[in-house]
Amino acid sequence: MPLRRLGSGGMAEVLLARDTALGEDVAEFSKILEKGTAGMEKDLFDGEYFMQKIQWKNLKAKDPTQVQSFGGGYSYKLSALASFFVEARYHYVWGPEVNNGSGGTKKANAQFFPITFGFRF
Repeated sequence: MPLRRLGSGGMAEVLLARDTALGEDVAEFSKILEKGTAGMEKDLFDGEYFMQKIQWKNLKAKDPTQVQSFGGGYSYKLSALASFFVEARYHYVWGPEVNNGSGGTKKANAQFFPITFGFRF
């Protein structure tokens, strides 16, 4: 198969081509890929780029504009093949008002500060 630019299906197109070459029945998968590709290109493609669409309304998710976070990390190169890293990120989330045990209400805001460390190879 000659090299060509993949469409929005990306890896799915590669798998479809592979399975077709192996003689697999790809009719149902092909229909799903065509429908998904058409939907993505219609809803997200502006003619040059695919745009990110964030859907949070009517879901169990906070408004992404109301969540604050910042952080950073450090990597130390151990060798040509490995490095050690430490990353931290502070998050502050504004929560809804909830009833407390004494009959009043309180904001259910949250703060957390996860620290991650490990090795990269």
